Amino acid sequence: MTTRGRGPLVTLAAAALLAAGGCGGGPRPDDNDPWDVVTSYIDAVNARDVDAIDDMVAPDADAPTLAADRVERLGGRSLSYESLQFHSVGVAGLTTVDLDLRSGDAGDTTVYKDSLSLARLDGHWYIVPGAKS
Repeated sequence: MTTRGRGPLVTLAAAALLAAGGCGGGPRPDDNDPWDVVTSYIDAVNARDVDAIDDMVAPDADAPTLAADRVERLGGRSLSYESLQFHSVGVAGLTTVDLDLRSGDAGDTTVYKDSLSLARLDGHWYIVPGAKS
């Protein structure tokens, strides 16, 4: 499934990251599969762990507020995924994910929407900020 209208932005952001060489910290134990990155992201949002989210962002990406913004908007709600929809964007090593998140808080029936773009760099999946939000 391809999301229309976002391809050029995703492609441009990912091309810049791929050109940067993906240098950064060592591999994280849960970043070899995009599913694991997304579920770790949900766990970090629930824990309001800005540092953990920052560690999931692609090396050399300029994302000073991504983690703080997501924690402010979604954090601490005991979220679990109701659905995760992965979309190919037609570029190898890139995917976007639409998240429908349900709160575990009593009385909160809201479905919270979020979306992420992921890029595969040096065999590991990372969040690409700014490509889709």
